[in-house]
Amino acid sequence: MNSIEIKNLSFTYGKKKVLSDINISINNALYGLLGKNGAGKTTLMKLIVGLLPIKTGQIQVCGQSNPKEIRRLVGYLPQDFDFYPEMKVKDSLIYLGTLDNLKRFELNQRVEMLLDLVNLNQDRNKKVKSLSGGMKRRLGIAQSLLNDPKVLVVDEPTAGLDPEERIRFRNLLGDLATEKIVLFSTHIASDLESTATKLGILDSGHFIYDGSVEDLLNQYSGGIYETLVNRKDLSRFKEEYLVFEQKELANGIMVSFIHTGRPLDQFKRISPSLESAYLMKIHERRD
Repeated sequence: MNSIEIKNLSFTYGKKKVLSDINISINNALYGLLGKNGAGKTTLMKLIVGLLPIKTGQIQVCGQSNPKEIRRLVGYLPQDFDFYPEMKVKDSLIYLGTLDNLKRFELNQRVEMLLDLVNLNQDRNKKVKSLSGGMKRRLGIAQSLLNDPKVLVVDEPTAGLDPEERIRFRNLLGDLATEKIVLFSTHIASDLESTATKLGILDSGHFIYDGSVEDLLNQYSGGIYETLVNRKDLSRFKEEYLVFEQKELANGIMVSFIHTGRPLDQFKRISPSLESAYLMKIHERRD
């Protein structure tokens, strides 16, 4: 079975400890890695794909621990990724596949299939510099799939995309996860709510959750409320409660917030979103 096995993994940059004793197992599915910027997500992904040396701990990808072998098994889309701007879309994939020593006939077939898969067939002759941000990300996914990897690792792929492109990109990753391990890092909880099978939460280099999205939501099915607040009282309300959403209404501001004590009569309990459950998990650890 395809899997990523991580045991006792720690990593430091100089004197700063970026990851602390990570132990997780990831099987065929879309696994979401959630955490704020600076939590250690990119470092973890670079270690998995072999771009950083492992100093403490172990990583196995599909039974392999040698970085060279792992790189053959993994497709990687980094957070900051671009192509040669003057190249055409199809030509850029042909060029990258040639660098990967794919045979010409096989490469041509693969490129045609991938252009269809990422919905760029009609844009094959456009120059890369003319593509939108979402189209470039889809082209990035296509290049990461040229070798038909068993594992796909994508780092913050939806950052900066408009809502339509974000949905399209999430759906694409969900489809790919039916036959591959897809490891998808983000700081946007809603990107994972409807697509991730399992979820890991990183906070300051520590894994504080590893399980299903459903279990996390069930864990925090209490403690999420909404209430109507007068505009002049909003600042004081935020000092007392952790507000994660607010909506302007004609008669005040409807706030959604976290509260773990005895609720007031005017507080209405609501079902947690992944974002609110994530915030509660972070809040719980830091208290």
